[in-house]
Parts: sequence; structure tokens; C-alpha cells
Amino acid sequence: MTIFIKIINKEIPARIVDENESFIVFLAKDQVNLGHSLLVPKVEVDQIIDLEDSLTSDMFVYAKKVAKAIKLATNSDRIIYTIHGFEVPHLHLHLVPAFLDQDNDSIKQFSEQELDEVQKKIREILNN
Repeated sequence: MTIFIKIINKEIPARIVDENESFIVFLAKDQVNLGHSLLVPKVEVDQIIDLEDSLTSDMFVYAKKVAKAIKLATNSDRIIYTIHGFEVPHLHLHLVPAFLDQDNDSIKQFSEQELDEVQKKIREILNN
């Protein structure tokens, strides 16, 4: 069982931004930019090639909706989508707010208050 299944099952805390019957979105533990979120399928699959085709298309339609909210909440220039790494053997799509005039690759530190505020902003946009 991966850490993401524990988050999906609400066994461990996470800053959940949104979820539906198939996916959950939460702020990444390591933020590249404030609002950096992970979109995770609720079915435990390791790679995108293991995900059913219908869920793959659903994932990207849902990601587009969430990315628009993140972009508005963070006033970013764009959202970078990435699927990478071996750190958790459970497919996850990174949605990273990006800015033309700053480093969009390095992990940055944000206060608990900043994280709470961006989570709230994103959720409010998604719920309106």
C-alpha cells in the first residue's frame, strides 16, 4: 500500500484540494512553487501505461479543470504538467504553477499559513 492510498483513505493527513470518484488532488509535500499539486488516481497503478484508457482521458480532463483553478489562485503564467520519478510507485501527475521570471525547478519552502491559504483559494475557485 502506497502513501497515496493512505491519503486517499484519509489515514494520513494531506492538504486536499479536490477529489471525485476516480481521483484526488492535494498539495505536494515538496513545493516547486506555491500551489504545486499532485493529481492521483484512486486506483493503485504504478505507471500511466497501466491506467485504463477511459481513466487516462478522464485524468487529463480533470487535470485541466484543476490546473485552471491553480493558475487563477496563484496568478501563474502557466501550469507545468509532469509525470516522473520512482519516489512513489503510484501514478501521479504534478501540476506546477510556473512563472516566466523565476526558477520553476527547485523545491521552495512555504509557511503553513501560505499553504493553507493557497489550498483554500484553489478549493474556492473549484467550488464556484
